[in-house]
Amino acid sequence: MDIHSVHGLPGVHLANVVQNFNDYHDLQLKTYITFNNGGDWAPLTPPTQVCASCSLNLYFNYKTDQRPFYSSSKTIGLILANGYIASSMSYDNPIGLNTFLSRNAGLTWEQLKLNPQGPYIFEFGQNAGVLVLAPENQLTASIYYSFDEGLTISTYTLPQSVYVTRIATPSSEGSSVFVLFTLNSQGSGVVFGLDFSTFKLRACAAADYENWSPSDGITVGCWMGQTITYSRRIRTAVCNDTRGEILLPSSQACPCTMEDYECDFGFAPSIGGTCVVAGILPPSPPTICRGTYEKSQGFRLVPGDQCVGGIDKRPVQLDCPSPPKGGPSGSKAWVIIVVVLVVTIVVGLIAFIVYRDPVMKEKVASLFGLSRNSRYGRVGGRGRSSSLAREEDFGIQDDLLEEEDDAKVLHDHDISRASASSKSEDGFNPRHPDDV
Repeated sequence: MDIHSVHGLPGVHLANVVQNFNDYHDLQLKTYITFNNGGDWAPLTPPTQVCASCSLNLYFNYKTDQRPFYSSSKTIGLILANGYIASSMSYDNPIGLNTFLSRNAGLTWEQLKLNPQGPYIFEFGQNAGVLVLAPENQLTASIYYSFDEGLTISTYTLPQSVYVTRIATPSSEGSSVFVLFTLNSQGSGVVFGLDFSTFKLRACAAADYENWSPSDGITVGCWMGQTITYSRRIRTAVCNDTRGEILLPSSQACPCTMEDYECDFGFAPSIGGTCVVAGILPPSPPTICRGTYEKSQGFRLVPGDQCVGGIDKRPVQLDCPSPPKGGPSGSKAWVIIVVVLVVTIVVGLIAFIVYRDPVMKEKVASLFGLSRNSRYGRVGGRGRSSSLAREEDFGIQDDLLEEEDDAKVLHDHDISRASASSKSEDGFNPRHPDDV
């Protein structure tokens, strides 16, 4: 899809949409227009109905320096473009292109009566009071111009035949001077200047202007939810327009209609103008609910729409359900989650710092008796610290000496008993010396 905005009016966009995605050798395009910022799209209405499925398709040419189509904030509602009428249009090899004009922001179109027919390069000046055109990709000495937006077209002849590559106004769209960038038959660049101020057109008077309100053809008098009125030059008034279009003050909002809405996030258009679920919707009510929450009806107001009242398809406000008895409320649960998250982050940060610092890591390991540099830990002691514990630090030196003496006495006694027992087993029973 290739989308371009129409300047001067909010919410109007033109788009070329590929019709045959599977055939990349000959892409077929169809032009669509939206008047409500993408809420609804429709094909362009052709000036003449050639077939039941035919529509006007505009060619957005990126092979030249020209813009895809003409529109300006100084000429509200005026669009000029190349295209042709068919069910679709070839992107690589468009055949039968002609030049079309719309004065109501693309709602209706007319084909300019140019000779020869075909695609043209064009530019407006003097706030659409002068239109200059030249054949595209053709060797020509004829330049065409009009003072009534294409109703009557006159010809100006250049001193030599050239290929016109671009038409521009050097200062602003209110200028009467045009610059033609061209190439001659040898490929050399030639620049021409056209000054239409020499025609000495009279200055436009109040009677040369009309009030115009844009419309999408469905809601009359309303545009994006409000009444908009412009004052612009009457098409047949041949005069020097130095003012351009003026937006008249308007403060009246329109009642909302279905044209002011589009499908909400997670919904898609369906038959009958409804919007159905087309994805995973967030839980309703939300997991953390405080006071009230919004529940979608499947629609949302088109961005920028200013309608008031009427059909209400906006999300509805509902009260959050009461928390279960004994359980934490929504605010308390939120506080608990935040506290747990903060504690987790702090603990993780401390652990990371300890892990990266060898000195800090050894101190923490010693605190828990996990140091790799000591065999014993000191419990409850004061004074100097040592990696190797001494016996007096534990208060057990005297006890150990006493236990060593007892062990020697016990050892001698055990040896004498063991010797007597072994002789008894051999049948020899020793007597006491007094018994001998």
